[in-house]
Amino acid sequence: MTARVLNWLVDLPMAIRVGFRWVQALEYASRRKPAEALRVINSVPERVQRQLPWALLRLQQYSVTKDIGATTEAARSLVPRIASSRLSANVKSYLTGYAKWVAGRLNANDQEFRLNWAEVSLDVPAYWKRRFPLRGHPNWPPNDDVR
Repeated sequence: MTARVLNWLVDLPMAIRVGFRWVQALEYASRRKPAEALRVINSVPERVQRQLPWALLRLQQYSVTKDIGATTEAARSLVPRIASSRLSANVKSYLTGYAKWVAGRLNANDQEFRLNWAEVSLDVPAYWKRRFPLRGHPNWPPNDDVR
């Protein structure tokens, strides 16, 4: 066996555990149990926590707990990471808008999180809209009918 196949076999159990944890964190989030969701997020390896979906979910859960400091810090660290990612321009615009909107709801007077909705694209894959709904956008579909 090549080293590549061996590495894949070694990483497989971790990938399964991380996938299970992702589903578990989403389940807690959907049940409005942010402390449990954050506990699950913190239980995965740091390199996984830094991935954008995990970091966005953490931001979302901090905002549900109304922890202004943690929400602000999470948003501040996410925005440049989103900008430097290899995602499409529309997805970057959407995720940046989402991070600022989430933080801005708790920091209403903070200019750092003000949004120009005209610059925030909703033309992104439904995956992003379902996981991280940008309901504050004036063109958000009624009844969360995202496609």
